[in-house]
Amino acid sequence: MRKVITFLFIFFFSGVLYSADLIVYCGAGTRPPMEEIAAAYTKENNTKIKYNFGGSAQMLAQIELSGKGDVFIPGEELYIEIAKKKKLISGEPLIIAYWMPVILVQKGNPKNIRNLSDLEGEGIKLGVGDERVCAIGIVTKSVLEKNKLFEKIEKNIIVKTSTANELGNAVKLKTVDAVIVWDSIAYMYPDSGDVVDIPVKENEISKIPAAVLKNSLNKEEAEKFIIFLKSEKGREIFNKHHYKTSAVK
Repeated sequence: MRKVITFLFIFFFSGVLYSADLIVYCGAGTRPPMEEIAAAYTKENNTKIKYNFGGSAQMLAQIELSGKGDVFIPGEELYIEIAKKKKLISGEPLIIAYWMPVILVQKGNPKNIRNLSDLEGEGIKLGVGDERVCAIGIVTKSVLEKNKLFEKIEKNIIVKTSTANELGNAVKLKTVDAVIVWDSIAYMYPDSGDVVDIPVKENEISKIPAAVLKNSLNKEEAEKFIIFLKSEKGREIFNKHHYKTSAVK
């Protein structure tokens, strides 16, 4: 009987351990720093962060379908603009970090890929994000078109993914010779690949925004969380995971 009473006590009262819960929709590529930030925020503020990670378009669809949630953090500003048009956002977003595409090649760079143009080489197996569902896909296509390379390289694309993280895994599994992926994601695979930078003049800098959702049941706490992302502690965690917290010039 004592065990039953103890169980019931835990079941009914465990919710009071936290003063509030926040539901946060995040682009999958931000997972490593966001999980660490959640732990730090919960420790300081007694608020539990519940994440949904996925492709930015997928997260936007979930927000619209569910009508629930507190914060939206996609991998690119475009998705915030779409959310605004759908009247899903409350107030103005804050930019919490920046990232840029790089080329992640197999360890040792056996195909000798040194720049974007090398990706059009005969027999190169390339992976990119799907521009229909994820931020890295949209930005990759834009970068390739900017450099008049998309049509030349398209024939070598054998993998399209719904998240940036899957691109790193494609290199790890040796499915491809190279991928175009966010810089911070590429650095997660030091044992599997090497990073080839894309010069800033050929590249695009993407901003990672965070916004309070219109249907949030706790807008004050949601705003407080976003401010924490911009705080010294938040920036420290982002930098630790190779995310930029100031604009690249």
